[in-house]
Amino acid sequence: MLELAAPPQEVTAEVVQSARTPSLRLSVLLAPLQPEEGDRIRVEHVKHVLTLLRRQFTFTVVDTWPGFDDRVLAA
Repeated sequence: MLELAAPPQEVTAEVVQSARTPSLRLSVLLAPLQPEEGDRIRVEHVKHVLTLLRRQFTFTVVDTWPGFDDRVLAA
């Protein structure tokens, strides 16, 4: 997900596809490795990436951290 924390106009469907970690039948966008890196992900990043994922997939599952902040609420 950290790879997608760029200005929304720079994050295209192709960029999202290259950031996913594919497996047999599941694609995953992983959380940042360091907690402080998560601060770089803003609400507009979450909304934009979810919009792109809706266009590519029938289902999107979002597993967030415990608690409610603007990013979790946007998801």
